[in-house]
Amino acid sequence: MIKLIRLQKILFSISLILFYVFDSTSQTLLPVIEDPTIVEINKLPSRASFFAFENIRLAQENDIHQSKRFLSLNGFWKFKWAKNPSSRPVEFYKTDFSVSDWDTIPVPANWQLHGYGIPIYVNIPYPFSFDSTPKPPDVPDEDNPVGSYKREFEIPDDWTGKDIILHFGAVKTCFFVWINGKQVGYNQDSKLPAEFNITPFIVQGKNQIAVEIYRWCDGSYLEDQDFWRLAGIERDVFLYTKENVHLHDFTVTADLSKDYRNGLFNLKTVISANNAAKFKGKLNLKLSREGKTILKEIKEVSFKKELNKTIFHSATLKSVDAWSAEIPNLYELQIELVDKKGRTIDVIQKNVGFRNVKIENSQLLINGQPILIKGVNRHEHHMETGHVLSKEDMLEDILIMKSNNINAVRTSHYPNHPYWYDLCDEYGLYVYDEANIESHGMGYHPDQTLGNDSIWMKAHLERTTRMIERDKNHPSIIAWSLGNEGGNGCNFHATYKKAKSMDSTRIVVYERSVLDWNTDVVGLMYADYDYLEKYAQNKNQKRPFILCEYAHAMGNSLGGIKEYWDLFKKYDKLQGGFIWDFQDQGLLTKTKDGRPYFAYGGDFGPRDIPSDHNFLNNGLIAADKSLNPHMLEAKVAYQNIEFSKTKILGQIRIKNNHFFKDLSNVIFKWSLVENGSPIEKGTIEDISLSPQEINNVYIPYKSKINPHAEFFIHLFATLKEDEKGLKKGQIIAQYEYPVNKRESPHISTISNGEISKEMKGKEILISGTNFHITINTESATLTKYVVDGTEFIKEGGHINFWRAPVDNDYGAKTPVKYKEWKSIGRKNHNFSYSINQKNKGEINLNFTTIILNGDAQLTKNYDIYANGRIHISNQLIAIKGKHSPIYRFGNQFEIPEYFSQCQWYGNGPGESYVDRKNAVMVGKYSSSIDNMHTSYARPQENGNRTDTRWAKFSNGKGSSIQFISDELFDFSASHFTQEDLDSGPDKTTTQKHGKLLSPRKNVYLNIDGYTSGVGCVNSWGALPREEYQLPYKDYSFNYWIIPSYPK
Repeated sequence: MIKLIRLQKILFSISLILFYVFDSTSQTLLPVIEDPTIVEINKLPSRASFFAFENIRLAQENDIHQSKRFLSLNGFWKFKWAKNPSSRPVEFYKTDFSVSDWDTIPVPANWQLHGYGIPIYVNIPYPFSFDSTPKPPDVPDEDNPVGSYKREFEIPDDWTGKDIILHFGAVKTCFFVWINGKQVGYNQDSKLPAEFNITPFIVQGKNQIAVEIYRWCDGSYLEDQDFWRLAGIERDVFLYTKENVHLHDFTVTADLSKDYRNGLFNLKTVISANNAAKFKGKLNLKLSREGKTILKEIKEVSFKKELNKTIFHSATLKSVDAWSAEIPNLYELQIELVDKKGRTIDVIQKNVGFRNVKIENSQLLINGQPILIKGVNRHEHHMETGHVLSKEDMLEDILIMKSNNINAVRTSHYPNHPYWYDLCDEYGLYVYDEANIESHGMGYHPDQTLGNDSIWMKAHLERTTRMIERDKNHPSIIAWSLGNEGGNGCNFHATYKKAKSMDSTRIVVYERSVLDWNTDVVGLMYADYDYLEKYAQNKNQKRPFILCEYAHAMGNSLGGIKEYWDLFKKYDKLQGGFIWDFQDQGLLTKTKDGRPYFAYGGDFGPRDIPSDHNFLNNGLIAADKSLNPHMLEAKVAYQNIEFSKTKILGQIRIKNNHFFKDLSNVIFKWSLVENGSPIEKGTIEDISLSPQEINNVYIPYKSKINPHAEFFIHLFATLKEDEKGLKKGQIIAQYEYPVNKRESPHISTISNGEISKEMKGKEILISGTNFHITINTESATLTKYVVDGTEFIKEGGHINFWRAPVDNDYGAKTPVKYKEWKSIGRKNHNFSYSINQKNKGEINLNFTTIILNGDAQLTKNYDIYANGRIHISNQLIAIKGKHSPIYRFGNQFEIPEYFSQCQWYGNGPGESYVDRKNAVMVGKYSSSIDNMHTSYARPQENGNRTDTRWAKFSNGKGSSIQFISDELFDFSASHFTQEDLDSGPDKTTTQKHGKLLSPRKNVYLNIDGYTSGVGCVNSWGALPREEYQLPYKDYSFNYWIIPSYPK
């Protein structure tokens, strides 16, 4: 049977017979679906992405919907979903089979998002063998849903006598197609086009098309990507027609001369003729830029009996404007085929960019420059439509990337929609184009991986070569990526060699080669800082290192990305990487009562549905494309202007880190900030630094620097005029320059009043001038704080070492490793205490308790003054023993809801952490409590503000409570308790969602002397960098509480 199946690749008629044999009602799963040697039947060879228009005007407008050669089949189709192959409507493709009672479904669409079947999210395991050993190429016979699609269409009269091609942009996972009851073909590879010549099956008038899609097939073993496992027709479906003699394909190579000045233009155009038609005509070539013709050539074309004719053009063009991601210069290429009378037959118009890609002296060079990859990985995802994206969606992603200094994208982990590459060409992004190959669920061992099983070689080669053929003409693509997490072996050796033979103008990369020979760049994902530095220092390592994935941006993360970029700037061989990843893959869903939230794995279907939970929420942007706070940290790490101090006060060293672009379109706006408030502003417009040029610039402020105040210079680089994808005034870089050192604040304790104390059971009641305080002696906490008849604190002062774990904490298992600290200080500890009335206007309360079975001591001290001010000091004394690190050291408070406005002097305006505070600046900020909370997809620690001098909470009626310290401190405030945000020791036992949290009335406040970082190396074991951890040792922290009220 296998031999017969292979014969169908040669003989069309035999293939049809075999189809009919396969289409047996006695079988539940067709053999072709589990045969890795059959990846398609009757599918046309791959070619470049283009549409041949009937005239020049249409080609220039580039709207295929205006062409009379185009017929869209998008829209509503009749649809029948079957839970398994045995219950599918086997004969639905027949013309007399009625589908009048079927449902309708939009095309393109994922059927799970329209109520058919269950969206599944898993990372590594295959969904169909989640808890068992996979057995390729077998897929489930029964647990394999099938979608049957059917619709009618009518061919235009003027298409008669011409070839008619059926185009599927992408179908998940494998499918059969019939026209008018006759089987046309079969395909797998769900992220590349499938085209079929359906001319023999078309009739005059109405026609029927039927498509049968299987959720799983042998190809699913090569599509084990870390994303939602959905099914359906995911990209456009349409028909188009070809003339008898037509432009079949073209390959353009636009390279640069050795001095990178001149353009080396080579064009190969393939013209095809049906039925060996005799033909004479011309091929007109025109290359232009901004309306000016740069190159024009005409070549004679004639056919006698040939089916294909290849025409070559070659030219050296003087002083071309090269393409780069910084300056994406493009030329318009127009290829026109005319007949002997000069009548236009076909016109193709595409953009061309001249650029050179090579590796030299252990560096990747673009146009001779050792660029840095400031990249992201991007899945095709939309919160409502899943894997189906519109052109507007794609453009929105491009604009977000450009506005946040991202210059590169990896199409993780499959070829993207063709329009994506057009946008990358136009707006300027370096692209790693990745084949639709991932078999992570098989493991990496040579005896297990499909990458080393020759039975799967054809599938590996087809997926790679078809991607290259489709995308070969895009200047933005600098690398062909052979796939992701598919092990290594004979199949990737073969695809590497094949890619190199097909295209010598780009590099070929594959991460799982690790240090093997079949990758031009080492890209080991999630390599940590030490690994990278050792690689850079190893003179035997000759290849550049670009991390294909790094800085796992899951939840509240990206702490430590600056230190990655310190390495990339220090070592020539280290040239950046692609953050994982661009967007949270949440699906917008509603609860039964209509509340919206972003669903993740485990939110659909019964509890036994395979799930890797929220491991798909790793985005710099949220599912709704709003920026996550850590996107701003990435933006600063990726900025192309570098600032540093000199030894001269007020002077800043500025370096233009662009490789091709000067700073002539940049204005530098500065402000002198005194104690958090700008007191002087100005602009500097004449810093037109050339690429890589450095200059020292003096900030011309005139104000005197008061030694008793704190001063900063804030500097912002903004655009003078619009640039591609960026608006005038856009901030592209920023810098904070500390002018002097901060003095400790002086807090007055002078009061003319008296203070009194009273013991009442386990509480100490303290009263003074217009205030009352109650302190619990067992917990050493405030249980009442009333000033001028207004409650300022409901309870607080709890010593706290815990935080609601962030996703990286769960990965490192610190919720379990650090659990000994979770309740310490937050429950009664039978503190011993002493009371000392120092004078009539001051009382001191000292509390002490032993923790960790005698290994450590906690001390808490209150100094309370007659004016109601409180000085609180906390101390952890590590006496002996070995214990885990802590998340934080500080105090927690609950204050009434009417203190709903916050002002602070410190880092802002957004959240920051000790290892993620390069995107914030010191200043005075204000916010409602509602806006200080970050709603991550899964609840976790959030909203922290670092390096705070003071924080004040006010009620809008003149009353406020201020926290101020001699030392810098962190704080956070929200309407959620720490417990609300905590998913326990194992987050996978819950399905919590940030958008489904119910805010409480009161305000919950953390005042912290020490906090640990959130990390970014990975989310499955890595801790924050050592300097951002809090090991078991002595800590002390103090601050003041200062009430204010109308007098």
